[in-house]
Amino acid sequence: MSAVDPSLVEIAEDTWRLQGRVGERNVYQYLLASPDGDELLLIDTGTSAPPREVVIPALRRLGLPEEALRLVVVTHPDVDHQGGLAALREVCENAAAACGFADRAMVGDPEKLLADRYECYLAEHGLGMAAEEIRWVRANYGAPVEIDVIIRHERRHLAPS
Repeated sequence: MSAVDPSLVEIAEDTWRLQGRVGERNVYQYLLASPDGDELLLIDTGTSAPPREVVIPALRRLGLPEEALRLVVVTHPDVDHQGGLAALREVCENAAAACGFADRAMVGDPEKLLADRYECYLAEHGLGMAAEEIRWVRANYGAPVEIDVIIRHERRHLAPS
């Protein structure tokens, strides 16, 4: 890795920030490795292009095998966080897909993401998506994908001490 390469920055031991672009905006994915590099975790995928343009090249530059990617966590349903999930799983066959319980339908089904996240929100606020914007979302959200791991949080109340 070149010291001047901003697309791959080690931010902590065995932890890297990967940088891609969506138009004029930076988008980031985070890669965490076990100390021996045999198991990898990726947080977010970017749109449909970053797996080929950012993630896989970063693994190769780091000398980490694609088959070591075990878990991909999508933090929330947005095209710039989940769009590359299907493409990434094609290359990294050992990678399980994970997301929050409430997000699983939109993360797994890109058309549901479009309808429930983008079109629904815009309709509620009297806004509309132009045909060009809908085409862009569809071009960047990737294919449907099965979600293997559902992350749930159970709120627990601690008894006063």
